[in-house]
Amino acid sequence: MPKRTYSGDALERRKLSNNRWKADNRLRTEYSFVCSRALSKGRPFDLTFEDFERLYAPMTCAATGHRLSWEWPHKGKRNPWKPSLDQILPGAGYTKENVRVVSYIYNLAKLEWDDEIVESFRGTGI
Repeated sequence: MPKRTYSGDALERRKLSNNRWKADNRLRTEYSFVCSRALSKGRPFDLTFEDFERLYAPMTCAATGHRLSWEWPHKGKRNPWKPSLDQILPGAGYTKENVRVVSYIYNLAKLEWDDEIVESFRGTGI
């Protein structure tokens, strides 16, 4: 069966519908993304959707204690306070023992520096 294509108004309606679904199902979207990422990188993945719900439920950064939120009023800019799944030991996979939910900005900083350096900025006003 050929793949269906959309154009013009139908394409715009399809995009709006997809974006609305993603906004209403952020955790499912995030779960799908992380699962696909682990598969594409050949990393272990043993998290169920229920594990995801439990990890994200507090909506608090596990590293800093900051409150997390999916909402961000600055359209077109990334939300630094959205929840982000962090691999405690980078590259060791998305397993129950190796993940925690942190703020997006914290996880971005960890791409460059380890926890000790990132933690040193807490409370400095920077």
